[in-house]
Amino acid sequence: MGRKKRRTQSSRQPQRGHGSKRGRAGSYQPRALPRDAAAFLGAETVEGPSWDFGRPYILRRVGAAGAKKNYICPGCNGPIFSGMAHIVAWPQEGGGRVEERRHWHTRCWDRR
Repeated sequence: MGRKKRRTQSSRQPQRGHGSKRGRAGSYQPRALPRDAAAFLGAETVEGPSWDFGRPYILRRVGAAGAKKNYICPGCNGPIFSGMAHIVAWPQEGGGRVEERRHWHTRCWDRR
């Protein structure tokens, strides 16, 4: 049997998925997240409902695959069933706290 060639430290390539995100100093600095809830993927700032005097709202569209719970739409008081695409909206000033988020039917949000 033949002998296996040993790799030297300088010829060794990093393996896939085992790269380091650390700098030369060895410390990792995570990036700061935005404070206006724009960290949500796909979130956009839009004009809010007329009853809220149009103050800016953060809007996020939830697809059918991402809808896991049942909700009540504030626009029509009808149910939004799990598996139904809908919109989640909350005031921009609130920072996206759970108690301020509202789940809307897409058509109800468009008619607001």
